[in-house]
Amino acid sequence: MNLYTQKVGDVNAQSGTILANKSYSFNNTLVGVNPGTVSYRIRQVVDTAAVTFTAVYIDTADVTITAGCFAVGTSNQLVMVQPNPVSGSTVTLVVETPYAIPTMTVMMYDAKGSLVMQTKDAKGTGKKLIDLSVSKLSAGKYYITVYDNQKFLGTAELIRL
Repeated sequence: MNLYTQKVGDVNAQSGTILANKSYSFNNTLVGVNPGTVSYRIRQVVDTAAVTFTAVYIDTADVTITAGCFAVGTSNQLVMVQPNPVSGSTVTLVVETPYAIPTMTVMMYDAKGSLVMQTKDAKGTGKKLIDLSVSKLSAGKYYITVYDNQKFLGTAELIRL
């Protein structure tokens, strides 16, 4: 079993009556996923200052994929890290797209899914190299996720020795 977590998005709260039932939906485009089960961990925060009530709910939804997910024409995006594995104090994140990204968010998660680093940057058309400090990270596996504004671009796995 390959257990891997990453944030795939947010859904903004709907306005209206406080503590009323609301319906929400979220579409996650899956590319390069093998057949099997994909589990979504859903975190719902109910925070209404009007009645001084705050609660956090966690739920899980499983989706069964019967055939692999492949997209045509998306192979020209690249997110990778080098060197990997890394024992030094910095690692280079390589992000390559055929278009410019004015707001690029880079997030690094540890193997437990906790956010350990976040940065915002911009890139022009083509390849961008970003040096990331890993000197304060413990040995282990990390996942670096890159977003074009809020659109998922890709994830690179990093092993820190």
